[in-house]
Amino acid sequence: MPVLITVQLPKGKSKEELYQAFEKINDATCSSLHVPPQDVRITIKEVGLDHYSVGGVLMSEREHIYDE
Repeated sequence: MPVLITVQLPKGKSKEELYQAFEKINDATCSSLHVPPQDVRITIKEVGLDHYSVGGVLMSEREHIYDE
């Protein structure tokens, strides 16, 4: 039975960063849920920084947080 995983994150990650996320999420899912890799389906949805807020402040206005 397939395992479906959806991850939402702010836009701006590189293709390599997304690839690493897919790989690590897949590995963690396989080892913790004891499922084969071909049964893991992962979707990453990128959210624009003008459509995401923390504490009522748009992330586009708090972008410096990700500069570290």
